[in-house]
Amino acid sequence: MGSIRKELRYKMNSKDRLLVDIADPEQGQGQFKTIADSLLFDLSDFKNKSNRLYFGSARNKFECNIKQLYDLAKKRTTGANYAYYFSEKLPSRIKKSTLTDDYRNILIIITDGYLELSRKDGGKTSISPAHDALIEYSLKGNSSSFQYPRQTIDLTFPDLEVYLLEVNERKSGQGIDFKGLKKWWTEWFKSMNIKNADENFIFRRQDAISFSIKEVQSIFDVN
Repeated sequence: MGSIRKELRYKMNSKDRLLVDIADPEQGQGQFKTIADSLLFDLSDFKNKSNRLYFGSARNKFECNIKQLYDLAKKRTTGANYAYYFSEKLPSRIKKSTLTDDYRNILIIITDGYLELSRKDGGKTSISPAHDALIEYSLKGNSSSFQYPRQTIDLTFPDLEVYLLEVNERKSGQGIDFKGLKKWWTEWFKSMNIKNADENFIFRRQDAISFSIKEVQSIFDVN
């Protein structure tokens, strides 16, 4: 919210919006979605007044609900189904540019880089490659053997930028997994024709929150 507010606070009659989304609406037995549904901040309805007035009232609401999401996530760590999100929810979130409005669509994903879902029996289903595959991917010069989620086959998002924050190697993969994860995410994004797939869109987990804030700000400072 801080980076958005800094970018937009001196504007008026803008059409910018910030949406906090949930990758899987069933997470936390629907409680995640209930909270996230109140985290849509759309400035297109805020007319003829400085955006500073809008953020003055929105900031407390944002911080309160984000805290609720984090607290709930600590109790119910079921994983995030990004394959479902890309195929079922993301297409409706993209705003198409027109002759009068040039939209920049930015998706920021908070993830350690490993995608896996918890099953009802307590086990886990992996979407991202296993450690051995990540080692192989980090060494390969081509992507012919890469496996991507079937839900995203034939999907294209040429008007979308995606950034991954908080990517962090697990102990079993320290020193090698990050390179493999970066390769896998890059090739997956290329397969969906994501706009910035050839750029630096992956950010490692930082030791201090201030560094992460600077990384987010750098995303909005691109243009």
